[in-house]
Amino acid sequence: MKRSILWNGFELKKGEISTKIGEVPYIAYTPERTDQVVNIAIHGEGHEKEDWLCFNSVLKLGNLLKESIKSNSAFIAFDLYGHGEWVINNKNFNIYNLSESDKEELIEKSSIAIEEAIPILLKDENLEDNKLAITAFSLGCSVALGIRTANPNLKTVLISPYPADIRSNCKHYCVIRGSKDAQISTAEFQDIYNKLPKGTILESFDSEHEVPVSWIHHAKEFIYTSV
Repeated sequence: MKRSILWNGFELKKGEISTKIGEVPYIAYTPERTDQVVNIAIHGEGHEKEDWLCFNSVLKLGNLLKESIKSNSAFIAFDLYGHGEWVINNKNFNIYNLSESDKEELIEKSSIAIEEAIPILLKDENLEDNKLAITAFSLGCSVALGIRTANPNLKTVLISPYPADIRSNCKHYCVIRGSKDAQISTAEFQDIYNKLPKGTILESFDSEHEVPVSWIHHAKEFIYTSV
């Protein structure tokens, strides 16, 4: 069932999409008329979709929704498997202390479910013909790299990505990272980057595993620039 919440005076919708993996919770902003991009946001390990509404000291994720509204674009944020309001029947699944097998399960099930949920939600909101952009943070990047879409105009922004296998059919990537990121080694990052298509944009900054406001601005520039 859809519910409405207010964010800085704007109406957002909350709900769940039924998939073969489970009920996938989401938050969405849809302007009355939009011919712009649909921004899809995927959070990281230990976080939740509501983090894309926030402006805390490290993660300025709320700026993506802010920029979407300014650009008259739709916005959708999903919870990952076992995170936020996505309830699972596994008491040993601790989102703040995930084992490697837990991470593999999270990535696989989140990718499958969100891939299934995207076209359903786009149809419900009459956004099927819009361009798509996925912005993901941390472990959410691994989920994004596992999502295939029917939209050939997909762009993907990976912020502080984790190592991952690539199943996505996206051809246009922007990778944003901090050179002091202690959670991902230089070798691990290089392995990710080398797997991405030629022409992938790399933005590297003198910072750690975080999302400053400037990183969202770089993401926005990439998303709204024609290929």
